[in-house]
Amino acid sequence: MLDELPWLTEQSLASELREGARQVPGFAPATTGLLAVTRSGADLPAGAVDVVWGPDELVAAWRP
Repeated sequence: MLDELPWLTEQSLASELREGARQVPGFAPATTGLLAVTRSGADLPAGAVDVVWGPDELVAAWRP
């Protein structure tokens, strides 16, 4: 998890997270995706993030 910024607009949130991701070792903008996890969905412009998951998808990702 890079960060949680609930007080920002979703557009600003995506921009902040994408910029912060560049600081993570191994992150390569051309090949590393950005995943947003939200409790209630997200209204983001096309291309803001690569994947949007809700609670069910997040839990399913951790199940064997």
